Amino acid sequence: MFYFYSNINDDVYKFKYTPIKIGREDFIKEKLDEAFRFISNTDYELYIEIMNIVDEFFIFKTQENDGEVVYSGSDFNKLGTVFINEKTCNSDLYFLVDKIIHESAHQILLSIMIHDEIILNDDSEKYPSPLRTGLRTMNGIYHAAFVLYRIACFFNKVVISNPDDNNARIIFRKNISQFKDCYSVISEKGRLSVLGKDFIDGCNNDISLLDMKFIDSLDEKTIEIMEKFNGDSLRRLRNDLYPIAPNLVERLIRGIYQDAYQRDLLTTRERHIATLSALVAIGGAERQLSFQSYAAYKMGFTKEDLEEILIQNSIFSGFTRAMNAAVIFNETWEKFQKGNDSEA
Repeated sequence: MFYFYSNINDDVYKFKYTPIKIGREDFIKEKLDEAFRFISNTDYELYIEIMNIVDEFFIFKTQENDGEVVYSGSDFNKLGTVFINEKTCNSDLYFLVDKIIHESAHQILLSIMIHDEIILNDDSEKYPSPLRTGLRTMNGIYHAAFVLYRIACFFNKVVISNPDDNNARIIFRKNISQFKDCYSVISEKGRLSVLGKDFIDGCNNDISLLDMKFIDSLDEKTIEIMEKFNGDSLRRLRNDLYPIAPNLVERLIRGIYQDAYQRDLLTTRERHIATLSALVAIGGAERQLSFQSYAAYKMGFTKEDLEEILIQNSIFSGFTRAMNAAVIFNETWEKFQKGNDSEA
């Protein structure tokens, strides 16, 4: 039986499999049960799906090959079996959960491919894949995209259940980013059946919705503060900055709008004086000075108020930086007079 299963291999890397040590069974079962409980508690529908489509989990051991190792696997000729490296069971919970969802996604796609070829590219065609150092077939990239989609959807639910779970958030964002890389290659180079195209396009639509869910979930008070700064801020974050650096934007919103500016000890006006002073002092922050000075004018600051801030800063930060900021404040004032929020 082991010889039969050990013939499975990867489309890029080759490995030799060996049996696990006797006596490890209870530990491995305990780790798998813990992972299944976590999946069930987070997404019961996904858990039931995995239990229905996967007949068995085959635990194996293997050595690294040129620094590479297979942590888990699936094979069309052994449909219903998920292969898990013993080393994966020794890892943290999220890593094992990732691999279980990863391989169950392969099982689903392999089952669909019994009825529809999905990918029409020849296996001689190979392209870069975000999950591998070597080139992969379009079949491999398509599978990778679906796997990344499923993992992203799951860890999105983990983040929703515990917004402070930064580890889950990192995994979620990483899978979103890698899915987009795969989808880009598929869109450009993939020759797909009608079902294949509809299927992956549907995944992409879901990913796009997940990607914007953070901004869509902002509470009214946070939105009110953001729009108090700049009426165009939500659109700019959503369309311009979030697609480029989503993690950074989320940190920015939490740090500035959901934390600092919602604290009670200082008024919004007092905090904004501190913000402007810091930006003048560090120098080289012209874009932020433009945005924050526009916000100051919207909050009722006058040109004279901002000049007083510059006079104070010139003493401690230097006249050159104060004068550079004065030019930006004047340009922003002219935009404010015209109501050009989008240009600040």
